[in-house]
Amino acid sequence: MNTEPDNLNRSNIPTWQHRLTGGLRRAGWGILATLGFLLSPLSWWNDLWVNLPLAYALASLVSLWNARLFLPALTIAYWLTNLLGLVLLYYGAAGTVKGGAPRFTARAALHWLLISTAYTLFIVFLHRLHLLKPLETFFR
Repeated sequence: MNTEPDNLNRSNIPTWQHRLTGGLRRAGWGILATLGFLLSPLSWWNDLWVNLPLAYALASLVSLWNARLFLPALTIAYWLTNLLGLVLLYYGAAGTVKGGAPRFTARAALHWLLISTAYTLFIVFLHRLHLLKPLETFFR
């Protein structure tokens, strides 16, 4: 005797394998979102502990080749870490919620660019105050 309704289609019921891989995909998107948050300018502490040290390390490496390129390298690296963080956060959060990556829009890119510009102006201000300078200048 069959107690299941006739309209029940067994192929639409996810098996434990489907549930596991779906959960792993969502966890992967969540990890991507977490990395994006750590790099994004959306938290007050991340610039001091994540983005600025990454940008500073890259700019210090570039300044070994040419010291005059320290500020441009610092600025570009800082922008890249912020933009990368925003993009990772956007895709990771959307992937976690929707189960897949959303489309990239020009409006979202413009929004991220404006936020990064504001933070970059602050970094240039810190450099003008001589609070940010190549690592080798501290040892002279």
